[in-house]
Amino acid sequence: LSKDKEREPTMYYDRQSPVAGIMTSDRFNFKKIGAVGLGVGIVAAYTKPGQTLDFYELDPDVHTVADEFFTYTKNAAARIKCFYGDARLSLDKNVQAKYGLIFVDAFGGDAIPVHLLTVEMVAKYKEHLTRRGILVFHISNRYLQLSPVLARIAYEVGTNVCYKLGKSSTYKGLITTWVAMTWDRGHFTTLTEDLKWGKYNKDAVIKKCRPWSDDYSSVLSVIKGEKIFSSVPH
Repeated sequence: LSKDKEREPTMYYDRQSPVAGIMTSDRFNFKKIGAVGLGVGIVAAYTKPGQTLDFYELDPDVHTVADEFFTYTKNAAARIKCFYGDARLSLDKNVQAKYGLIFVDAFGGDAIPVHLLTVEMVAKYKEHLTRRGILVFHISNRYLQLSPVLARIAYEVGTNVCYKLGKSSTYKGLITTWVAMTWDRGHFTTLTEDLKWGKYNKDAVIKKCRPWSDDYSSVLSVIKGEKIFSSVPH
C-alpha cells in the first residue's frame, strides 16, 4: 500500500509471471482485454493508455474490496469496467464485446466453476475474441490437475494450446500454472517460441482425457495424486 509500491503487481501476477510476459510483449497490441474474475484487480497494473479492461465478477462485494482496500483498478492506465454476475450470463448480455485477450482466473478455490471450463464455454470465449485473440487460463489449484482438461477441450474445438509454469510466483504455496489458447498460428508461435510456453503431447492428451462439456465433467478424474496424466504437463 505504500506509494512507491501501490502500482506493483504481486503474487502470481508478478513481473516474472507468464501474465507479465504476455502483457508487456511488443509482439501483441491488445486494445480491449476481458478478465473473468476480479480478485483485487492486479492485472490492471499492466494496462496501458488507450486500452479497455472489462472485469466479469460474480460478487459485487469483491469489487468493493478491490476499490476500497487496493489501488490497482484506481491507478490503471486503461479504462476499467466491471460486469456483475455469472460470467457466462454476463458475456451473453454483452454480445458486442470483442477482446484481443481474455483472462479466466476463477479456478483457485476448492469448488471450481465447472461451467466455465467446458467445450461450450470455450466456444463462447471464442465468440468474444478478435480474430487473433488469445485466451489465457490461470488454473493453479491445490487439489485438481486442470491442465489436461483444457488441452483436451482445445483439441476438441480445434485451437492451438500451450502451457507455462510461473516458477517465480506461487499461489497458496504452489508454482502457478497457466494455459493459453489461440486460433491464430502467428500468436501461437510467439507464445511457444518467443515467450517459451510449452506444447502438449496431443496424442497422450486425447488418449487419456475426455473433453468436459455441459453434459459431462469428472472432477474425480483430475484429482492430484492420480497418475493418469503423467505423460502431460500438470
